[in-house]
Amino acid sequence: MYKNNCESFLKVKHKRKGLQLSVVFLAAYVAFFGLTQLALADPPIDAYADSVAGSSGNVTNGDAATGAPDNSPALIAATLISTGGLTLDMGEDEEGTGDLIVYYVGGSVGLNPAISFLDESKQVIATVNDLPIQIGLGQLLTTTVVYTGFPARYRYVRFETENLALFSLDAIEATTYNPDDDGDGILNSDEDRNQDGNLDNDDTDGDGIPNYQDDDDDGDGTPTATECPTSPCTDTDSDTVPDYLEPNDVDTDTNGTMNHADNDDDGDTIPTADEDINGNGDPTDDDLDGDGIPNYLDDDDDGDGLLTKNEGTGDTDGDGIPNYLDPSNDPSSDSDSDGVIDGDEDPDGDGNPLNDDTDGDGIPNYLDEDDDGDGTNTIDEGTGDTDGDGIPDYLDADDDGPGAGDSDGDGIADDDEDVNNNNDPLDDDTDNDGIPNYMDADDDGDNIPTASEDINGDGDLTNDDTDNDGIPNYLDDDDDGDGLNTANEDNNSDGDGNPSTNPNDSDGDNIPDYLDRDDGGPGTGDSDGDGLN
Repeated sequence: MYKNNCESFLKVKHKRKGLQLSVVFLAAYVAFFGLTQLALADPPIDAYADSVAGSSGNVTNGDAATGAPDNSPALIAATLISTGGLTLDMGEDEEGTGDLIVYYVGGSVGLNPAISFLDESKQVIATVNDLPIQIGLGQLLTTTVVYTGFPARYRYVRFETENLALFSLDAIEATTYNPDDDGDGILNSDEDRNQDGNLDNDDTDGDGIPNYQDDDDDGDGTPTATECPTSPCTDTDSDTVPDYLEPNDVDTDTNGTMNHADNDDDGDTIPTADEDINGNGDPTDDDLDGDGIPNYLDDDDDGDGLLTKNEGTGDTDGDGIPNYLDPSNDPSSDSDSDGVIDGDEDPDGDGNPLNDDTDGDGIPNYLDEDDDGDGTNTIDEGTGDTDGDGIPDYLDADDDGPGAGDSDGDGIADDDEDVNNNNDPLDDDTDNDGIPNYMDADDDGDNIPTASEDINGDGDLTNDDTDNDGIPNYLDDDDDGDGLNTANEDNNSDGDGNPSTNPNDSDGDNIPDYLDRDDGGPGTGDSDGDGLN
């Protein structure tokens, strides 16, 4: 029946007869799939369309194209005398910024829709034609449409077809989306420069307006959108600080080269890119001496009164801290006066005290008077080990009794966080962030708290190993073993960077992408490779 109707539809030559047959064909097609109208109220924040913003011509069951792919499509058709069009609304604060994934379902004929991306006021940003294809009944197809309108965000997506074509649209998905309150092309989540989860305390130009609400982040008079016309943003001097955060009218070291084109902004002989002391890839949040001036703009990084360029990168006192970052170059110096000399504030034993920050407060231990952040100064705690967990009290935030220590509150006792089994929890730092596992609430650095990686819910984190690689999820930066780090499988718009909250499920198999080895599309998942979806 389907074949006969399809052939009749394509061979129509008389306009009236073509119209009658197309209506019959559409009715039969809808009956075959058993489609029903969907009314989605209060849709969740996600990458899919929330609602239908308009339709024209031959469109049936338009609401079926909203939400995640579910094999229940909307039908859009063109006859000899009319076209079909469907406009979908991505949703407020869910505007797309990247390429568009389009999910089609079998039965499409002569498919070659024009796809337009529209802004908040429904003005066209860009229009492209999807590839002309023909797929049979029951087949699934996913295509990716390249979005060329960045940094503009698209609120609506419109599909139009003509010339005797019919296609069934299951869903659309924006590959990147997020609120951009100031409309500068930089997503709100990317304006958290210090990565503390609080957007309100990031204010590059100090004008009282946080970056995510400021359309000129560096206050140089040139809008951020102009300084970041493409993704990734322009970085003229390749110093890892993008131009939109470096004023083009400021020359910190007065060498005649403005900061945005100067790879050593403060002229201290240390390249800006190398002034990233905490190693997070962003030199703008490193302020060693706490004077409010980040190191890359500070000509005296350690605040000892000696210019950085005059101190050099040597290590006079042999404590593992270069002179320009060491307030005192005496071998017995104790920069924070906590009773522990600087050279001994290297609990992980790698010879570099600069990367040891036990409490993760941004202040390395050798400059921190309360190394474990428990409210008791290091000098008042001493080097004893009250709870016998192998961690001295001055580095143990929870040292109130034998067996009681769980300094990071992740459900794993401090002495059990000795993953290399050398009886020393101090040198275990799985994600190399400078915070030892026993003080780190996210041991593997995948943005999922350790305590939340108990997938089977039995209270034991050590027996959850999704990809069976011998590494439990809480220590594995690629939980499903698909080659994508877990932290990079968070493609939702809640802005928290945590793949386990409001998780994506690209193929609709009820397994979130970060735990799904094969999440390529609806009905395609075969995570164990046994040939069964």
